[in-house]
Amino acid sequence: MKTKYFIFLLSGLIFLLLGSRVYAQSSSVDVSKFNDLQKIGYKVIDVRTPTEYAIEHISGAMNINFLEPDFALHLDKLDKQANYILYDKAGTRSTKAAKIMLDKGFINVYYLEGGLDAWKEENRPVEKNQNE
Repeated sequence: MKTKYFIFLLSGLIFLLLGSRVYAQSSSVDVSKFNDLQKIGYKVIDVRTPTEYAIEHISGAMNINFLEPDFALHLDKLDKQANYILYDKAGTRSTKAAKIMLDKGFINVYYLEGGLDAWKEENRPVEKNQNE
C-alpha cells in the first residue's frame, strides 16, 4: 500500500515538473508581433550594454546588460511569471538571454528577430540620447 502511494506521489511530482516546462516558451517574433506584445503589456528588456542603450533604445525598455558577469543575478530580481520580450542589436544576445531566462524558470519569453537593427529598418521609433 505504501509503495503504491509513493509511486503515485512520485508520478504526480514528475508530471508537475515536466508539465510546467511545456508552458514555458521562448521564440523569436518579428517587429510587428514585438510591437503588439509591447502594447498589451509585455515587459521589454534591452540586453545590450548601458552605452548602447544610452545612445538609443526602444521606448519603455529596461536595460539589463547580457555581457555583465552577474547578468543572471539581475534576472533573479524579476517576476518569473511575467511576460517578457527581449532585444539587442541583431538578435544574438537576446536569443541567449531568453534561453537563460527559461532555464531559470521564466514562463513566457520572446526575443526580437533581427534585434534593434530590424526595428529601425521598419522605421519604428527609438528614444535617442539628446547628446548623440
